[in-house]
Amino acid sequence: MSNMNEKEPELKKVPSKPEDTITIPKSEFDSVLEKIKKMEEGQKMLENVADKGRLARWQSQHRDFKEKVVRVTIVEGKIVTGWKMIKDEVGKNPNTGLWFEKQIIELHFIDDTIKEYDYADFNRMSQKVPGTVVRDNKFTDADGVHEVLTIDIDGKEIDIDVRFIN
Repeated sequence: MSNMNEKEPELKKVPSKPEDTITIPKSEFDSVLEKIKKMEEGQKMLENVADKGRLARWQSQHRDFKEKVVRVTIVEGKIVTGWKMIKDEVGKNPNTGLWFEKQIIELHFIDDTIKEYDYADFNRMSQKVPGTVVRDNKFTDADGVHEVLTIDIDGKEIDIDVRFIN
């Protein structure tokens, strides 16, 4: 049932060849439009409740999607372009029976600075910001094949190795 204030789309007569024209009753046409509207609402609902990771995976597997969105890590307001685990000690104290962790991570930022963080602090401080993939660049060097994504974040394009995305 449509609202009385909503205007029905106006149909304009377009000159065409007789074989390009299909004539159906208005009731059938309205029924088709209503079905399309319900399908669009259903699609919006499914996209809103879908697991975003699975949706992104499906979209990446079906390359007909024009826009690919990834998440980039930000720490202290700077974009992280890489990281390396410096220290990873996990164990159980034989005297107390308590578990301990000493994990240090080295972060590489977009401004070419490098800083070390405790891994737990890194997880608390880091934020994920969405960016749109502009280009997917693959190249080979002495270390093997690499894939670097050019990502647009708020109008700024940056290059990040695919290993440090999401």
